[in-house]
Amino acid sequence: MSNKEVERLFELEKIKNEKKGREFIADACLVEMEYTKADYDFLLESVEDTFAMEIEATHKELAGLEKRIDALHYVYKYFGGEWSNGIIK
Repeated sequence: MSNKEVERLFELEKIKNEKKGREFIADACLVEMEYTKADYDFLLESVEDTFAMEIEATHKELAGLEKRIDALHYVYKYFGGEWSNGIIK
């Protein structure tokens, strides 16, 4: 083999190895993206669950406040007061 043929073989081998390296890096990136997506999905689900719990707690708290207001309103009327704009007359 001539020197040019040997050089060409080395170049082809180098290109082949570079291609394998790029493919390996691309595969590693895809795997990392899948892990990142799984982490993101988990965090998103966690945040959604937290918001759902907070909303539920807020609804319960508001329902409790409404009951207290209704009870106070009843008591004020029972004792002869009038309820107008939140002030007893």
